[in-house]
Amino acid sequence: MLSLLVAVLLLGAADAQLPDDNWSGFSSMGVVNDIVPAGGMVWAATDGGVLRYDVSERTYSRFTRVDGLAGSRVLTAVADGGGDLWFGTSGEGLSRWVVASGEFTGPFSEFEGLELNDLAVFDGGLYIASNIGVSLFLTDVERVKENYRQFGSMTRDSPVAAVAVHGGRIWAGTEGGVAWAELTHPNLQDPKAWTIEPDVGAVVDLMVASDTLFAAAGGSAWSWDTSAASWIRERRLGNVISLGMHDGKPVALTTAGRMTRREAASRWNGISGPPTTVNAGAGELRTLSRQGVAMWVGTVTGLAVLGEQAPPPLGDPPANHYYQMAMTAAGDLWVASAPNDQTVPPKGMFQYDGRRWRVHDRTNGIPTDVTVAVASDSRDQLWVGTWGHGVAVLDSQGRWRYLDQSNSVLRGITEPDAPSFVVVSDIHRDSDGNMWCANIQGGLAVFDGYPPQQSYLNLQRALGIGPGRNISRLAIGPDDLKWVGTTQDGLVLFDDGGTPFVAGDERAVVINTGFDGRLGSDRVTAVFANQAGVVWVGTDNGLDRIRYAYDSRSGAFEIESWRQYRLHNGLLSLEVTDVEGDLSTMAGVY
Repeated sequence: MLSLLVAVLLLGAADAQLPDDNWSGFSSMGVVNDIVPAGGMVWAATDGGVLRYDVSERTYSRFTRVDGLAGSRVLTAVADGGGDLWFGTSGEGLSRWVVASGEFTGPFSEFEGLELNDLAVFDGGLYIASNIGVSLFLTDVERVKENYRQFGSMTRDSPVAAVAVHGGRIWAGTEGGVAWAELTHPNLQDPKAWTIEPDVGAVVDLMVASDTLFAAAGGSAWSWDTSAASWIRERRLGNVISLGMHDGKPVALTTAGRMTRREAASRWNGISGPPTTVNAGAGELRTLSRQGVAMWVGTVTGLAVLGEQAPPPLGDPPANHYYQMAMTAAGDLWVASAPNDQTVPPKGMFQYDGRRWRVHDRTNGIPTDVTVAVASDSRDQLWVGTWGHGVAVLDSQGRWRYLDQSNSVLRGITEPDAPSFVVVSDIHRDSDGNMWCANIQGGLAVFDGYPPQQSYLNLQRALGIGPGRNISRLAIGPDDLKWVGTTQDGLVLFDDGGTPFVAGDERAVVINTGFDGRLGSDRVTAVFANQAGVVWVGTDNGLDRIRYAYDSRSGAFEIESWRQYRLHNGLLSLEVTDVEGDLSTMAGVY
């Protein structure tokens, strides 16, 4: 039986003009949330899993759910006394990397649904700061001993951003200040066991260095004076987001990317010279390491360092958005990065060859970074639909070529009138190797390849829709019928009469809510047609499967059956963004 994959947009449409088809977010390992240097390796908790960097070999290893990690978004990491690594995730639990076996154990489901913000190791236990308090996890028996969910008069289940153990006490950093309790107290679950200091402000980080406890809170660096049993504001530094160590001295990192090092009591000086970064500038630094001579810096694009040779780039795509994807015969995956020029920041085309990513943008040949569609032709040349610059073609010589209003049948938009603003929202190849392009407000263009010897533009009226209306998605069935999705006019069946470059024998059938009220909406967001006589239509109001009969000689069109899929049929959302199928077998689809 045909397996059907339906992508749905759970939070609503991202753009009013074009559907968000084939656009999904991925979690990048370039976004580093925490760093632990250990055993010649640098471990990074990232938004896409765990990244391990071998300092001597200068190589990366990546660990995700496939390797046993609890979840993709890893917020915090720590090494225990035995050298094993612990990782806390966002909502997916806790994981342990056992160095001896070189694998993950767990995950520990006790923490599912919680944001694990910080970890602190002490005496065979792991103190875990979460969005509802602090938990004590016994690492030898791998179970939770107890939870601390109220600190003095603070609101129960207050989020805890940081946790530390120092001077025989456990310390919790919260939005309401610092709370602490004696470890020897018989009942730390009793709110009265805790003391609160609200005057430091909202705490974002805690760190023990040179037998002193430091806090980043309220835009300042604070230290705990043990003899006076009070907090001392050492320096106003701005919006501090992380504390770390460099040359054995505490360092504070601010949101502006400024690093300030504590040279002596209450004397903090800016570190001269930026770290060797991986394309990171001010505002892109996120976290600092606390062990070793070198100070490692986590950025939004990977790892940076002070005191060591700079690590190589990660080779990841530069953005967290995939819009449309295509695989070439050579085995490369190509990704268009944006749905249009009004939503996510465009980054051009991403190419993955199985080892690393390469970016194609305006700096190396594509006329615009707003790439919205991708397909390959029969010569394995890449065709890229752009928002405003027509089609970019990567030819067999590895050179970028262009098709636009100046050298092809493509046309610019008409509302507003901009003849040179050529938008191609989707591209598909038919069984004869012809390339069909959805040319917004222009029509349906067809080329016999690149460089084109024959081409033709089927105008909007040939599709049965008016001028200035947007066509968005395109599918070509095994019978070579073209199915065109629009943003306002429903679905169009287009028959080129078997002569794609000759005018006069075309036919079109417009299937909208006026034609048949069973269609979920006239805003078509996805089309799938890989079986003759069946078309799947995704809209902003569900999924429809239409079984039809069409006579190419007479143009007679008849609907044989219609099935609707809505929430009560198990669809996760009414906003369908893509429909794809498993082509391994076609039997039993009705």
